[in-house]
Amino acid sequence: MSFLFDHGLLPSYAFPIDLCSFVIEGKESRLGGFKVVVKERPQQSIDKSLSEYAPGRLIVVDKITYRSGGITANSSLPTDPDRALPLFESKRNLRPYVFCPRCTFVQDLIEDPQNLENCPVCQGPLEKGEMLIPEVFHPERGESLNLNDTEQEYTYATSAQFPVPVSVDDLQEWTNVGENIRVTYARNKRLVMVNKGDSETNEGFSICEKCGAASVFDSHKFQQREHVRPYKVEPKSGVYARERCDGLFRQVFLEHQFQTDLLVLRINLQSPLVRRLDANVSANVLHDALRTIAVNQPTYNRSGANRKI
Repeated sequence: MSFLFDHGLLPSYAFPIDLCSFVIEGKESRLGGFKVVVKERPQQSIDKSLSEYAPGRLIVVDKITYRSGGITANSSLPTDPDRALPLFESKRNLRPYVFCPRCTFVQDLIEDPQNLENCPVCQGPLEKGEMLIPEVFHPERGESLNLNDTEQEYTYATSAQFPVPVSVDDLQEWTNVGENIRVTYARNKRLVMVNKGDSETNEGFSICEKCGAASVFDSHKFQQREHVRPYKVEPKSGVYARERCDGLFRQVFLEHQFQTDLLVLRINLQSPLVRRLDANVSANVLHDALRTIAVNQPTYNRSGANRKI
C-alpha cells in the first residue's frame, strides 16, 4: 500500500494514511484487579483530527458525549502510567516552530536554521513555539460528560503552510506571467498544518509531559498541579499506579506535516493594491484576493501548456 501511495497510484485523499484515534476505554473486573479495554476507537485523518479532536472539543460516540482532554503516544500500553512520555522524547513528534502572526510566514528551520527576530516579508516580530504531532486523543479524565455539561472550546488548524527557506531559494525555473507574476512548479515539498489554540491569542495548548492531559492554554488559569489522567492505568503484576499524575505541563501547538507537489506564484504588489498587513481588514482583503488567484490560476507545466485546475 505504501509503495502504491508513494508512486501516486492510489489517491491519498480517498485513503488517508496518517490517522489519529479518539480512544474511549473502560474497565473490566479481573480477579484481584481490573483490565483496561478499548470500548470505542473512532478515527480521522490527522489533518481533520487537529481541529475535530483538539482538546476542548466535544465528541459524540454512540450517543454519548465526551470532551477531548488528552494526547498520548500510539506505542503506549494500558499498564503505562505515562503514555505521553514517548511523544515528548521523540525528535520526530516535537519540533520548533517559528511563524509570523501577521502575514502567515513560516520559517523553514531545517534548511535555514538562522535565528531571525523579524519577519523577512512584513518586518513584523516573529513568534516561536513548539509543535507536537499528536497520535492518540483521549476524553477528559477518561470519562463521558453529564447531560448538563455542554461547554466546548473551538480551535482550528491552519490551512497548509509552506515553510520558506530565507537564505537560499531552492525553487528554480521561474517563468514570468505578465509584468507582476512569476510562477514555478516544485515537487515533493514539505507543508505544515498547525492548530495554535485560541485564535485570539495563538498560545496553543497545555499538555502534560507524562500523561498527556490537555486543554487550550490559558495564562490566567495555567499552573503546575497534580491532575487526573485522561485514561485508567491497568495494574501491572498486582501493583497499582498513583491515582493522580504529577507531570509538568508544556505549552505546544498541534501539528501535521506532509509532502506534496506545489504550484507557486509570486506576485509583485504595488499601488493601488492594498499592501498593509498590520491591519486585520486590509490583510483579510489581500488574503482573499490571493486565495482567489490561487484557485483560478491555470496550472503550469514544463511543456508550456496550461490547463485549468
